[in-house]
Amino acid sequence: MAIDRFTLGSLGMVSLEAIACGKPVLCYVSSDYPESKNFPLKDLLAEEEIAELITNHPRDLWEKEHAYLKNHHEVDAVVSSFKSSYQELL
Repeated sequence: MAIDRFTLGSLGMVSLEAIACGKPVLCYVSSDYPESKNFPLKDLLAEEEIAELITNHPRDLWEKEHAYLKNHHEVDAVVSSFKSSYQELL
């Protein structure tokens, strides 16, 4: 398991790399960001909840995080997002 930042509200490089390497991640992902709506753990800030999840995280946590990573960070998804943004600017 990887534990990443708990201040910014978004996935950092450590989180992304850990998920890509097959490790579940605990970090603060804010539900205020629309791009994070499908991330399995959001608004994780309470120390008690973090401590509990370190030892008792859902068995399928990594699979859900990996699915999020594939949907939002693989090359095809990123290129598609850039194309959409570019088309809106035209």
